[in-house]
Amino acid sequence: MLLILLTPSPKQTRIQMSIGQRLPLLVGASGRAMAAFAGLDDSDLERHFREVRWNRPVSFDAFMQDIREARQRGWAVDNGDYASGTVSISAPIFDEGGIPVLACTATMFANQYTASAATRLAKDLCEITAAASPISGSLR
Repeated sequence: MLLILLTPSPKQTRIQMSIGQRLPLLVGASGRAMAAFAGLDDSDLERHFREVRWNRPVSFDAFMQDIREARQRGWAVDNGDYASGTVSISAPIFDEGGIPVLACTATMFANQYTASAATRLAKDLCEITAAASPISGSLR
């Protein structure tokens, strides 16, 4: 995965990665969102899963459950498994063939996270990704 765009937060304390930074495919919420729709088989998913250096170790079975949930709702969440003290929510952007090629992700400090706020944020992310996807929401 490669970070290509960043929207800075107006807050004095913020979470930020560098444009051009590379990460393993299945990192965080964006990795779960990609895995949910990429059509990879379980052995490929497990191989990519093993490449991630988790902050809080996650079992492959728990990761697969997260992917199933992401597939059902159209977005994914990482609650500090990859980066301690953060929560990320991500929705995939699909190409014309229905393959996820990008993800739109919001990352916040864990104390800013509530389930209801996450659902509202995920809805906003899904609206953004639907507008950016040539197949606009046909997989959700």
